[in-house]
Amino acid sequence: MDLKATFDKFYENHFGNRELTFALLYGFPIGIRFEIGIGTVYDETYIKNAVSRVSSIFDMLFSKTDTIFVVVNSFEDDPNDLADNDISTVRPLVNRIQNECNFVFTSAEDEELTFTRYIIQASVQDIQIKKLFEEIAWSDIDGRNSLRGCVYLINPRNGIIFRFYDYQGLDVISSEKAQLERIYSKFNSWILDYDRKRIDGIFAV
Repeated sequence: MDLKATFDKFYENHFGNRELTFALLYGFPIGIRFEIGIGTVYDETYIKNAVSRVSSIFDMLFSKTDTIFVVVNSFEDDPNDLADNDISTVRPLVNRIQNECNFVFTSAEDEELTFTRYIIQASVQDIQIKKLFEEIAWSDIDGRNSLRGCVYLINPRNGIIFRFYDYQGLDVISSEKAQLERIYSKFNSWILDYDRKRIDGIFAV
């Protein structure tokens, strides 16, 4: 079975036909949104604190021996332009790629939304995770780098979708509430207040 088929089978079994969207929290029934950025934006300390927070949550959901999917939805006009291509930022941060593929993806929700989806399969220990988080954190600040697409880290072992979407926030999604209860409890004070009522409602049941 090729990588696309392997990923599609896993994803459908856990999440059905829900799409990997920009705002994950609102497209899935079970999830948490964390406020990652604290302090003054554009400051090196701000980025350092953001990476520290997101790394703490990541480490509770992923182990070094996990083999995961790194999914990049690239909205570049020209996927072959390596100067601006999202994957040209992500791929060098994976020290050993076990498998990879890419294909054109058209949204079922919006047929005018078409992009290139890249899937990389690799062990967590072979990914420069903190460097990747730094690239994501800087991506929305003054054009610091070329990473403009959406990056998702997906763990088949526990059915977790992890998306650090910019320097401000993180969405964590699961097909099972039990997989997120530990981070809901441990990092409760980091939950984004705007979505707290919604999130508390999920875990209070």
